[in-house]
Amino acid sequence: AMQKYDANGNPQWGAVPVRLSSNTGENYDWPSLVASDSGSVIVFWCGYTGSFINPSGYKLYTQKFSSQGVRVWNATQDTVYHLGRVSGFYTPRLFSDGENGALYCWRDDRNSDNLQSAYVQRYTSDGARKFSLNGAECSTLGGNHHFDPIAAFDSATGTTYAFWMEANSGQTMSGGLYGQRFSGSGQRLWGETGIEYKPLDNNVFSGLSVHVRNGRVIVHFNESQLGSINNLIRAFSTDSTSLFGWSGYIQRPSSFLSERLHLSSKVTLSGMSVLAWGDRRSDDGDIYSQNITFDGQYGNVVSVENGNAAQRCALLGNYPNPFNPFTVISYRLSANSAITLKIFNVLGQEVRTLVSGHEKAGSHRTVWDGKDNFGKSVASGVYVYRLESGGYIGTHKLLLIK
Repeated sequence: AMQKYDANGNPQWGAVPVRLSSNTGENYDWPSLVASDSGSVIVFWCGYTGSFINPSGYKLYTQKFSSQGVRVWNATQDTVYHLGRVSGFYTPRLFSDGENGALYCWRDDRNSDNLQSAYVQRYTSDGARKFSLNGAECSTLGGNHHFDPIAAFDSATGTTYAFWMEANSGQTMSGGLYGQRFSGSGQRLWGETGIEYKPLDNNVFSGLSVHVRNGRVIVHFNESQLGSINNLIRAFSTDSTSLFGWSGYIQRPSSFLSERLHLSSKVTLSGMSVLAWGDRRSDDGDIYSQNITFDGQYGNVVSVENGNAAQRCALLGNYPNPFNPFTVISYRLSANSAITLKIFNVLGQEVRTLVSGHEKAGSHRTVWDGKDNFGKSVASGVYVYRLESGGYIGTHKLLLIK
């Protein structure tokens, strides 16, 4: 059942709520919804016969309801999935696509091989199903489970990103984090088995979230260490090519070892990650938080004015990383200003000055070719590049491999 309330708590759809009923003995369960256009909502739920413990004929349904509680897409509902092989204990997930449509995520064992696989579907605001019926599979890697996918949509490219937890068939090794990128029609773009971001190591994770901002994909999760009560808050960014951003690895926004619970995270319009979690480092009741800038730095909150992210100076990272022989370094300036952009070795010695002078406000890119100020090639290894502009200083690491 559904009901809409005004700001004072008064029901808007009459004394009797809008009811969804199969009228056939099919149980309806696990409802979720996201906002759509003009006050409407898109609803997602499952249907099955039998018991919750042992369901049969499992299906996934969706429908859009207007702000008045009237069905929009059709007289009944659309069937997202009808193959009957979803566990009754599992909760399918629904996410907004940011375009008044929705992303549907679930796992199932449609091949009856006792292996779960991850699937994604997208519907637009007008009810058009974008992927094939019963969803697009995230990975075809055999012998592994692909658990609990979540997804985010990139409206600029019309592509969908999905991430999930990987485990081997016996689940003696689990906790791998994999990702996939889908075309607008649901074709896999990162290979048939997706991209491994965290290998199988039995450090399972929870609180996984995925966000797309300005062409970057930002991922947060809470990693539980095997054989310990300690958790690691983890975060990384990637892009359409699947390469790591933020210095090329998964970061630890909180390095203190303690038991952590119930990670919650969001990404602002400016690309600032805001994370909060329960933390038992000193007692049983603390809440800690951390923010991460769009370029992977900690702190430096960005204000939002009139719905638009206030721009600032930012060192946005380099691509590719690791690299040989060239890498492109990107940065943004909030105003016309004098800047320096330099490369240093791990001893803090200057290797190369890439930019020195005045530049206009906006986005910029420059190339480092792995050579020093005298035109000589430098050795393989880790280097640091630093942007200075006014009071802003940003640094990142890069890796040259020959």
